[in-house]
Amino acid sequence: DDAVVVRPRRGVALAAGALNTPRLLLASDLGGRRVGQNLHDHPVVPLKLRLSTEAFYRTPGPFAAFSENGAETLWASPGTSVGAFLRSSKCEANAPADLQLTLFAPGQEEPHVDEVLADKEKSREFFVKRDALVTVALLRPQARHSIELNVSDPYGPPLIRRGPQDPTWYQPPRCPESFCRTDTAWVEDSDAAVLLEGIDFVARLTETPPLNGAVDVVDKPPPTDDTARLAWVRARALTNSHWVGTAAMGDRKDDVVDGDLRLRDEPSVVVADASAIPAIPNGNVHTTVLVVAARAAEALLRTSPLYNDWN
Repeated sequence: DDAVVVRPRRGVALAAGALNTPRLLLASDLGGRRVGQNLHDHPVVPLKLRLSTEAFYRTPGPFAAFSENGAETLWASPGTSVGAFLRSSKCEANAPADLQLTLFAPGQEEPHVDEVLADKEKSREFFVKRDALVTVALLRPQARHSIELNVSDPYGPPLIRRGPQDPTWYQPPRCPESFCRTDTAWVEDSDAAVLLEGIDFVARLTETPPLNGAVDVVDKPPPTDDTARLAWVRARALTNSHWVGTAAMGDRKDDVVDGDLRLRDEPSVVVADASAIPAIPNGNVHTTVLVVAARAAEALLRTSPLYNDWN
């Protein structure tokens, strides 16, 4: 009795994001067999830096002050100090960078800190005046995951099925540290190897003048064999909130949406979010999402009798 039925005259723009758009499609039995597949992100490893001076400290901005008062806000970072793109040894000739470094100065808040420490109170203590954060992100991951409908609660959050699930990763000696958890399988071995190159680069950078003696990496891979070092990376790799790919655009008949972002089995619906992006961009995805949204809007406008007049 509480249901409300709304019938569109021209079409529907679906923009619930790469996690919830496939949930809605699965619950509606739309989109075909590829809905929810191809989920991927820019997996990231956060590294804590200890500085020898307080000169880099910034007074926390409005976001930090607001969150400290106990209010919940959207995650956001109040500015970035510096970033860089790197090419690992795995990059093919003329290929773009496959690693991204982002430095957050002391006093800045960053969601990855909450994830690492699993405690908001501790995360606020993380950014003392001599602590900073650098994140090492993988731009072209091989690992793929999927979204499934929670049949016991179809209106609730969807289920995320991680792709890499090799149980030997979490057994000694491959995972010798207590930090290793079975719920952090966001990367494959090949992904972890590329991330490790970025982590080693940061360590070398801190040992190079003028940074040597001024900056030290607090957390770093164990100086043991490659197996243990890769296990260290896998245990610390986190999601980066750059999810794409779960209602991917393509030319195949079983791709979820076509080149105009229309559902192949229900062309009155266009997907206007990151779920339509088939392969993650080399860097933050916001600009690409805007392009997708603009294309979806144009697809809907074409159904209007005034479209030709506007063009």
